[in-house]
Amino acid sequence: MRDTAYKAYNEGRRQDAHRLLLEDYAKKPVRRVIQIDGFETEGDSVMEPDEDGHCLMGGNGSLVLQRVGATEGLPVRVQIHEDANKEDVLLLLEKISDLVERYFHDMQLETKRVEDPEDFVPF
Repeated sequence: MRDTAYKAYNEGRRQDAHRLLLEDYAKKPVRRVIQIDGFETEGDSVMEPDEDGHCLMGGNGSLVLQRVGATEGLPVRVQIHEDANKEDVLLLLEKISDLVERYFHDMQLETKRVEDPEDFVPF
């Protein structure tokens, strides 16, 4: 079995994991996406939250490149392929919502348990 970033990370070899991830990413084509982030806020100079204290912020691929690491305190991030069909996206988001409604607790537990993505069992 070839050395993977996940294996290196789980074995405590952080520098190897970093190198292997960068090597893998360099082989992949650039994906342009529409990104929508959902988060809680008390409001700031840019946007006011809705009545539930939530804000949604959307943007194109260039915004994604600027904000890809800004996930702390960000409970939801959705990425939609640039060529996606709007009706398909809406239908899939509804199905995702149903999946989260049914299995969210189990998905959280599984995420915390899995050390290697090869061990992941989908719901």
